[in-house]
Amino acid sequence: MSRKERAAVIEHIENQFKSYIPFIKAYKEENNSSVAAWELETIPHELAAAFNILSLKIPSFLQDQGIPGSGYSSIADVFITPAGECSSADSLLHGIPAFKYINPSGYGEDAAVSIHNETARLLDSMFNIDIKTINIETLQEKTGLYEKLRRTVRGICAARTADPRIITNKELAVIFEAALIYPPERACALIEPLLHILKNGEIADEEPPLKAMIFSCDPFCGITADLIEKEGITIAEDDTPDGRRCFDISLDHGSDYIFYELLDAYSYKPYAPCIRPASERYDLLYKLLRNYGIEAVIFLKSRKHPLSEDLINYLRIKSMRNGIDVIAGYREDCPQMAADYIKTIRSHLGKT
Repeated sequence: MSRKERAAVIEHIENQFKSYIPFIKAYKEENNSSVAAWELETIPHELAAAFNILSLKIPSFLQDQGIPGSGYSSIADVFITPAGECSSADSLLHGIPAFKYINPSGYGEDAAVSIHNETARLLDSMFNIDIKTINIETLQEKTGLYEKLRRTVRGICAARTADPRIITNKELAVIFEAALIYPPERACALIEPLLHILKNGEIADEEPPLKAMIFSCDPFCGITADLIEKEGITIAEDDTPDGRRCFDISLDHGSDYIFYELLDAYSYKPYAPCIRPASERYDLLYKLLRNYGIEAVIFLKSRKHPLSEDLINYLRIKSMRNGIDVIAGYREDCPQMAADYIKTIRSHLGKT
């Protein structure tokens, strides 16, 4: 498994980004599809897809051009934003209607009913579609496509956790981006070659460095994660709006009860950090960190999202009570804070 092979796959994906808008336009025409655009994940992708609606993240490389969603208005039919404190006040897309999606509180049966009702409201008000007309066979087929995509992403993440040297976090961010901005079949076609390369390679038989999770209300930043890893910490998980958490769900797409099972599964998603209350976020993710072998959480503060301060304070204290070490600081400071943390650990262990 050569570095050159892996880099070639990433380069190919990034080259495809350059023709993203024309590709989605052509896909819409060919399949008579609609596009529900978002910055923060809300609506279950499979339910939208069952009605031929693509639920797609607005690509970060378009937002980086200085105009949020630059060029996306030509392909989007609706902009979905979560209601509440992290809601966009209006559509980020010029001339495109915005829908404020109310994510449920709690999880389980009552939350699943809320997701059903809110998705039904979206379909009715934006697309004049009755959710009761859903075709279960179509839903099973679409769920199968998303399951394949999620398994592929999780496979790449698992291989990287086993040997962080095989790809960088910056490259992993490209994988996350492709998986969220394209239809699932196209995303799989782009990223599966990397999984095949990783599976055929040799994993280093070494004791892994300390494993940590990154928290951020801002998008996953592979460059920052790579700088932290240089100090001797493996970023094995992330709690960010567009990282690993988007691919945690696992479903039996052939189930006769897939409609209800899907709603239930989505009720347990942590979603983006600002969407759920801190207490629910702790119950769904942070309480389980020991099960993932996570020894530390690196909390990246956000100047853009003041809400992150309260979230971090709550989760930081709860994590420490569970014996999880924490680092909390702004993105530019965390690599040095990680270096100081590792130095302290080595000093306690009598290592230099």
